[in-house]
Amino acid sequence: MAVDPNGGQDVPMGVLGGHRQPVLIWLSVLSEIEGLAFIAVGVMLHRADLFIDAQTALLPAAVLVATATAIATIWRRPRASVVEQPAEELMPVNLASRIGAVPVPARNEQSDEGRARWRRALDTDR
Repeated sequence: MAVDPNGGQDVPMGVLGGHRQPVLIWLSVLSEIEGLAFIAVGVMLHRADLFIDAQTALLPAAVLVATATAIATIWRRPRASVVEQPAEELMPVNLASRIGAVPVPARNEQSDEGRARWRRALDTDR
Protein backbone atom coordinates (compact mmCIF):
# COMPACT_ATOMS: atom_id res chain seq x y z
CA MET A 1 0.00 0.00 0.00
CA ALA A 2 1.13 3.51 -0.72
CA VAL A 3 -0.11 6.94 0.19
CA ASP A 4 -2.11 8.71 -2.49
CA PRO A 5 -0.77 12.28 -2.88
CA ASN A 6 -4.24 13.63 -3.67
CA GLY A 7 -6.29 12.24 -0.82
CA GLY A 8 -3.80 10.77 1.59
CA GLN A 9 -5.62 7.43 1.52
CA ASP A 10 -4.05 4.05 0.93
CA VAL A 11 -4.18 2.84 -2.65
CA PRO A 12 -3.14 -0.66 -3.78
CA MET A 13 0.15 -0.89 -5.62
CA GLY A 14 0.25 -3.37 -8.46
CA VAL A 15 2.78 -4.28 -11.10
CA LEU A 16 4.71 -1.15 -12.12
CA GLY A 17 3.13 0.99 -9.43
CA GLY A 18 -0.51 0.25 -10.15
CA HIS A 19 -0.24 0.08 -13.95
CA ARG A 20 -1.48 -3.47 -14.49
CA GLN A 21 -3.10 -2.92 -17.85
CA PRO A 22 0.03 -1.82 -19.78
CA VAL A 23 1.92 -4.92 -18.66
CA LEU A 24 -0.87 -7.14 -19.95
CA ILE A 25 -0.99 -5.14 -23.19
CA TRP A 26 2.78 -5.53 -23.54
CA LEU A 27 2.56 -9.30 -23.11
CA SER A 28 -0.40 -9.55 -25.48
CA VAL A 29 1.22 -7.51 -28.25
CA LEU A 30 4.51 -9.38 -27.92
CA SER A 31 2.82 -12.78 -28.11
CA GLU A 32 0.62 -11.67 -31.02
CA ILE A 33 3.60 -10.52 -33.06
CA GLU A 34 5.57 -13.67 -32.33
CA GLY A 35 2.52 -15.86 -32.99
CA LEU A 36 1.73 -14.19 -36.32
CA ALA A 37 5.35 -14.46 -37.41
CA PHE A 38 5.42 -18.15 -36.52
CA ILE A 39 2.18 -18.81 -38.39
CA ALA A 40 3.36 -16.87 -41.43
CA VAL A 41 6.88 -18.29 -41.64
CA GLY A 42 6.82 -21.55 -39.70
CA VAL A 43 3.43 -22.93 -40.68
CA MET A 44 2.48 -21.37 -44.01
CA LEU A 45 5.95 -21.54 -45.57
CA HIS A 46 6.93 -24.75 -43.74
CA ARG A 47 10.17 -23.06 -42.67
CA ALA A 48 10.37 -23.36 -38.88
CA ASP A 49 14.16 -23.14 -39.15
CA LEU A 50 13.83 -19.72 -40.79
CA PHE A 51 11.57 -18.58 -37.96
CA ILE A 52 14.15 -19.68 -35.38
CA ASP A 53 16.96 -17.94 -37.29
CA ALA A 54 14.90 -14.73 -37.62
CA GLN A 55 14.50 -14.43 -33.84
CA THR A 56 17.67 -12.34 -33.60
CA ALA A 57 15.88 -9.56 -35.50
CA LEU A 58 12.23 -10.40 -34.86
CA LEU A 59 12.27 -10.52 -31.05
CA PRO A 60 13.91 -7.08 -30.50
CA ALA A 61 11.53 -5.52 -33.02
CA ALA A 62 8.52 -7.15 -31.32
CA VAL A 63 9.72 -5.99 -27.89
CA LEU A 64 10.15 -2.44 -29.23
CA VAL A 65 6.64 -2.36 -30.72
CA ALA A 66 5.10 -3.89 -27.57
CA THR A 67 6.94 -1.41 -25.33
CA ALA A 68 5.81 1.53 -27.46
CA THR A 69 2.22 0.28 -27.25
CA ALA A 70 2.39 -0.11 -23.46
CA ILE A 71 3.93 3.35 -23.01
CA ALA A 72 1.20 4.83 -25.20
CA THR A 73 -1.49 3.30 -22.98
CA ILE A 74 0.13 4.82 -19.88
CA TRP A 75 0.52 8.18 -21.59
CA ARG A 76 -3.05 8.31 -22.91
CA ARG A 77 -4.63 7.10 -19.64
CA PRO A 78 -6.97 9.65 -18.03
CA ARG A 79 -5.73 11.06 -14.76
CA ALA A 80 -7.28 9.70 -11.57
CA SER A 81 -9.78 11.96 -9.89
CA VAL A 82 -10.47 12.27 -6.20
CA VAL A 83 -13.57 10.33 -5.23
CA GLU A 84 -15.93 12.29 -3.01
CA GLN A 85 -17.82 10.79 -0.11
CA PRO A 86 -21.23 9.36 -1.01
CA ALA A 87 -24.22 11.53 -0.21
CA GLU A 88 -25.66 8.93 2.13
CA GLU A 89 -24.14 5.99 3.96
CA LEU A 90 -25.39 2.56 3.07
CA MET A 91 -27.29 1.75 6.25
CA PRO A 92 -30.17 -0.74 6.58
CA VAL A 93 -32.32 2.00 8.16
CA ASN A 94 -31.84 4.24 5.13
CA LEU A 95 -32.53 1.40 2.70
CA ALA A 96 -35.73 0.36 4.45
CA SER A 97 -37.07 3.91 4.40
CA ARG A 98 -36.12 4.42 0.75
CA ILE A 99 -37.78 1.27 -0.58
CA GLY A 100 -40.78 1.48 1.74
CA ALA A 101 -40.19 -1.77 3.56
CA VAL A 102 -42.13 -2.64 6.70
CA PRO A 103 -39.85 -2.15 9.71
CA VAL A 104 -39.01 -5.23 11.76
CA PRO A 105 -38.54 -4.73 15.50
CA ALA A 106 -35.05 -5.22 16.85
CA ARG A 107 -34.36 -7.61 19.71
CA ASN A 108 -33.98 -4.81 22.22
CA GLU A 109 -37.41 -3.42 21.31
CA GLN A 110 -39.34 -6.54 22.32
CA SER A 111 -40.77 -4.89 25.43
CA ASP A 112 -44.46 -4.01 25.73
CA GLU A 113 -43.72 -0.40 24.91
CA GLY A 114 -41.78 -1.40 21.78
CA ARG A 115 -44.49 -3.80 20.62
CA ALA A 116 -47.14 -1.11 20.98
CA ARG A 117 -45.03 1.32 18.95
CA TRP A 118 -44.58 -1.26 16.17
CA ARG A 119 -48.30 -2.05 16.12
CA ARG A 120 -49.06 1.66 15.72
CA ALA A 121 -46.52 1.90 12.90
CA LEU A 122 -48.00 -1.12 11.12
CA ASP A 123 -51.57 0.17 11.54
CA THR A 124 -50.72 3.54 10.02
CA ASP A 125 -49.18 1.85 6.96
CA ARG A 126 -52.41 0.05 6.07
